[in-house]
Amino acid sequence: MNLTFQKRRLQGIELKELDYSGLDLSNMQAHGAVLESCTFTDCDISLADLANTTIEDCTFVNCDFRMSSFHLSKIRRVRFERCDLKRA
Repeated sequence: MNLTFQKRRLQGIELKELDYSGLDLSNMQAHGAVLESCTFTDCDISLADLANTTIEDCTFVNCDFRMSSFHLSKIRRVRFERCDLKRA
């Protein structure tokens, strides 16, 4: 699946118990989003604004988070495998 949500505003969205692969989420704004029990593989999440986001029980594999913001986010029981978190 190669969907793109590049530069989209997804404030308050709730994503639960889903598997995502190949998504382009770069430059998205997702203030207050909830990500729960999801797996993200080979996703571009660079330059994303994830302020005040709740991320729980998620796994990120080979994802690009370069220069993304997690300001005031709640991150619990999350695994990052082979992800690029430079300047995040």
